[in-house]
Amino acid sequence: MKINIGDNIRTLRVLKGFSQEYMANELNISVSAYSNIERDVSALTVNRLIEIAEILSVKPSFILEMDNKQILSENDAKEYFPKSIESEFEKLKKQFDSMSAQFQKISGTTKKTSTKTKKR
Repeated sequence: MKINIGDNIRTLRVLKGFSQEYMANELNISVSAYSNIERDVSALTVNRLIEIAEILSVKPSFILEMDNKQILSENDAKEYFPKSIESEFEKLKKQFDSMSAQFQKISGTTKKTSTKTKKR
């Protein structure tokens, strides 16, 4: 069975909410070079695998052993994605709640008034 390391990296990147641009910047390579890693076009060195694993906050062995069909248990998810997904969701929820409150405040105070002019 062929290991698709690129698929594993892409899956982890997406779960973390990182873009290819972010990963490329962190690795100090071009976006196309990073894309080639995910598509298994470029050979992946051990050092590059270690760098990617550090950015994704996982062990390099996890990337190699990961089965994309495997669904991580809640405990596994907390181990490998301790803050990223949960904390990002909480941040977005707070931002949404804040923006929603601001919108309600603004829309409640700025009602359109119709101005009719009398003809003389």
